[in-house]
Parts: sequence; C-alpha cells; structure tokens
Amino acid sequence: MDEVELTAAVRIAARISDTHPDYSTGRIRQELTDALRTIFQEPIKRAGNGYGQQLLETPLAVGTDVYRIPPRALVAGLVTVEAAEPGGQIRPMVEVTQRDHADLVGSPGEPNGFVDNADFLRLVPSVSVGGWTLRQWYKLRASKIVEKQATNLTGKVTAVDPVALTITVAVLPVVLASESTLATNDTIDVIAPNGSHELHLVSILAEDVTGLVITVPAGTDLSRIQIGDFVRGEEESEWPTMLPQEFHRTLADAAAVVILSDMGTVDKAMALASKVQSDVERLKEMLEPRVRDLATPFVPRYGVLRAHRRWTPPARL
Repeated sequence: MDEVELTAAVRIAARISDTHPDYSTGRIRQELTDALRTIFQEPIKRAGNGYGQQLLETPLAVGTDVYRIPPRALVAGLVTVEAAEPGGQIRPMVEVTQRDHADLVGSPGEPNGFVDNADFLRLVPSVSVGGWTLRQWYKLRASKIVEKQATNLTGKVTAVDPVALTITVAVLPVVLASESTLATNDTIDVIAPNGSHELHLVSILAEDVTGLVITVPAGTDLSRIQIGDFVRGEEESEWPTMLPQEFHRTLADAAAVVILSDMGTVDKAMALASKVQSDVERLKEMLEPRVRDLATPFVPRYGVLRAHRRWTPPARL
C-alpha cells in the first residue's frame, strides 16, 4: 500500500470520515509513521538476515579517531563494526572499555577496536596508517510516510550508470521537506516500490542535477539500484519502508488504535489492539529464517552440547 491506500485503510478501521476535523490526511500520515517506528522497528531490528540493514563506509584519516555513527541508525546502534585494509581484507573491530582506551593513548597504530560514545565511535589505537576504511553496519530507521508524488512516473528510475555515477529518472521528484523540485546538493534516497520497500541508496548527496540526470559522489555503490526504483528526498517515502506488504494492513490498524483511543472508544481500540498484537507476533515468526529450505543444523544427541537446541542466525549474512 502507498500512503493514499494506507490512510484510507486507517479511516475504515477507525470508522472516521474523510472530512473529520481532528484527523486530516496529514495527521493520519503522522500516526502511520509513529506506528511504523515504534511497533514494527523492534522485530526488524531483532531479525537477522539483513532486514533493514545498511552499510556506511568512511575513509579513515591519520590522526582522526572520532567518527560519527550514521544519524539514521535505529537508536544510534550498530550491528557490526569493521575495518577494511588497503588490500581489501576486512577485519572485525572489537569494543573496548574507556580504561583500555586510556592505556592505549599515545600508542598509534592500525585500528582494531573502538569505544562507543553516544552517537560516535572513538577508534583505538590512534589511527596512524593511511588507506583504511571504517565499515559500519546498522539497522535503518524507517522513513517518514509522506504525501504521494504527483504521478506514478515522478522519481521513477529509467537508467543507472554505475561508471558515470548517474541515475536518470522519468520526472524529477519533489523534496517535500523543502517543497521544491529536486536540485543540486539535495540529499536523496532510492526506494523499491515493491517487496518490503527496502532502501537501496540512503542519504546520498545529489552532487549535480541536470535535466533528468542525477549525479552522485565518487565511491557511491549503485549496484543495488534497478530500473523501476524511485528517487525520493532523504527520509521521505509514500510506502512504509522495510515493512513487508503482508503487514501493511496491520500498520493501518495500529494507527487506527491510537485514533480510537484518542476519541474515547476504548473498547473498540482494545479489540483492534489485540489483533495488531497477534499480527506483530506473526511477523516475528515469519521474518526468520528468510530462506526456508535450509539444511537442518547439526544437534549432538549426547554430551554437553546437546542442550543447545536452538539456533539463531547471525545479525548479518
């Protein structure tokens, strides 16, 4: 469902008219965004298999030890922190304590650990080598559900050139935050219009917009973008990002629960909330494993390992 279909579903579930004075379309979109971020992000965050997962790669600078966690990372948390050596080899980085960091002050070298401080990482030891890259894997916060673009061609990708680093669209989209057509130096996302509406480009600067061609910075990976995806302003989407289509109606019901509670119809709200809760539990069960036809993990019949019957996939595959 897009935002038009979602808002209509919310009105049906809450039994409110299109002209209700307290619940405009904008207000309903806000309730949908809140429900998406507060109810559905937790099971997606807990799930492995790469659901809602993104990678930020940042070149390491000699003498610079502090690097920001991506601002769109859910609860400013990370899944995995890695360092890429100049030759391409990837090494995992481990979290260290403040005391360990203090012991390493004044001893520069190759980065192998980090201290997690609020919304940034402080690498240890102090970086003294060039050509390395910091790799931060994180779960992405869902985009705001915003007004649908004017036509079904607005922002639709018609061509991608990973060498020239260009994306061509049928019609330039409107950046709703600024209420203006996409222009040079705006920040964009690229969203799939189907499946679970994953983001295939996150918070990338449009270095140049000429005609219908958008040029992105050097080093941007365009391999995930396909013809038919959509360019949107940063953190804007008319689809509920990272939510499988099977649970779009559940999202509408969750927003309707809040509206019914605000209106004082507690019994109706509680009845609908019970359905939403059951659907969310079903979502958790359906998220993993993503590929069902997997070999059964080996479980020893005897010995100390026999008790470990449950197998959980890693945070990232």
